[in-house]
Amino acid sequence: MQPDIFVICDRTKITEKNIQGVPDLVFEVLSPVTALKDEREKKLLYERYGVREYIIVDPIGLYLERYVLGYDLIYGLPEILGYEERLFLKAFEGIEITLTDLFEVGF
Repeated sequence: MQPDIFVICDRTKITEKNIQGVPDLVFEVLSPVTALKDEREKKLLYERYGVREYIIVDPIGLYLERYVLGYDLIYGLPEILGYEERLFLKAFEGIEITLTDLFEVGF
C-alpha cells in the first residue's frame, strides 16, 4: 500500500529502488473511493507494522483523526481535531500544524 504522505527519519531505510522499513508518520487523505480502506485496512496494517503516528484527514468534513502507537504497540482511541485546532505531532516533538492552513479555511 502506498500512503498519501509519509515521513521517514532514518535515511538508511531509503534506497534508490524503494523504502526499506516502516515510516514514522503516515497521512491518508480520505476520498469517497478510499475512505473505508484508509479507515480499516490501512489502519490495521500500519498498526501491525509499527507506524508510530497515523493521521486520517477528511477534507470534506474538515477534521482529522490521529492514531498514536502505544507502549503495547496498539493504536489507542483516535484523537479527533477540527479545522480550528492545532495538531502537535507526536512522532516529531516541536512540530505543530495549524489546521486552518491545512484545510485552507479562512475566517
